[in-house]
Amino acid sequence: MSVKSRKQGTSIVVTIPAEFGVKPDTIFDPKKLPDGTIQFVPREEKYPDIWNDDPKKIAAFNREIGSQDDGVNYGRENVDY
Repeated sequence: MSVKSRKQGTSIVVTIPAEFGVKPDTIFDPKKLPDGTIQFVPREEKYPDIWNDDPKKIAAFNREIGSQDDGVNYGRENVDY
């Protein structure tokens, strides 16, 4: 299998074959290795920062799904160390 680079605007584009299973909008970090090889490393997906969500949004979500929150902390929620 071979792919050919092409010019698009001021960039050079190389098509990724569909068989590779790369999802659209995947972000890659490009590297040019000493031997001239060009390597594209996909960025790791980061988990959302759920610990700093807006309490109003959380309450609205809980109401939407029918979950009741009594407003009492039972663990170490919102604790300053």
